[in-house]
Amino acid sequence: MNFQLEKFCVFQNEGSLKDAIALIELNKCRCVFAVTKDFKLVGSISEGDIIRFLLKGNDIHSSVNNCVNSSVLFVESKESLEQDDDRAFNLIKVHNLSAIPIVSSDLEMLRVVSMQEFLKNS
Repeated sequence: MNFQLEKFCVFQNEGSLKDAIALIELNKCRCVFAVTKDFKLVGSISEGDIIRFLLKGNDIHSSVNNCVNSSVLFVESKESLEQDDDRAFNLIKVHNLSAIPIVSSDLEMLRVVSMQEFLKNS
C-alpha cells in the first residue's frame, strides 16, 4: 500500500474505531475510508460518525464495520490524472467534503484527494 493510502484506509474487518481515530489524527482530513483486504472501497467514517456512534454508548474498541457510512461519494478514474482531480475538487466544493477517494471501475482505492490539496492548488 502506498503511504498516501496508509493515512486514509482502515480495513473493514480488522480495524477498530480507535484505529480510525488515529488515522484521522494523522491525515488531518476528518475522515477515513473503510476498505476490504484487497483495497475495495466499502465506505467512509467521519469524525461526526464516530462521535454519534460513541454518544450512543458504543465502545471505542468496536469494529469500524459498526460505524461505516456506505453512502460514500467517490470519483471513478476514467480520464487523465488532471481530469480526475478536477472532478474530485468539484465534488469537494459542491458537497463540502474534506477528502474524496479516487477508485478504479471495480472500486479499488487508487488515491485520495483532500480539501488541503485543493486549497494548496487554488
